[in-house]
Amino acid sequence: MNEKFTISENGSHRDPFVVPEGYFDSLEERVMQRIDTMPSPKRTSRTLTFKQLMQWSAAACVLVAAGLMYWQYSIQTSQIDENTLISEISTDEEWEDAMEYALIDNEEIAYYLTEAN
Repeated sequence: MNEKFTISENGSHRDPFVVPEGYFDSLEERVMQRIDTMPSPKRTSRTLTFKQLMQWSAAACVLVAAGLMYWQYSIQTSQIDENTLISEISTDEEWEDAMEYALIDNEEIAYYLTEAN
């Protein structure tokens, strides 16, 4: 089993495979005979019934509704409730950081405080 077959420089080599005489002469005919005797597969076309159409439509509607609910939920949770943020700020340093983040300058704060009182 561990023999190595090499082609020598003059092109002669020992062929490890043996084929019966005339095997390839009648091969095409034998293959064609087998093909002719094989039963042909039946092709059936599938039609979509009204019930199946309704089932697929319902499934699509459920997926669209779930996608819209997820999208609406993600929008609502991404919006920051300003009242919650204001109630969580307790120190002056946190107020200054919040105002700086919101890009509100001191003049706007003063104007808002004078208008509120």
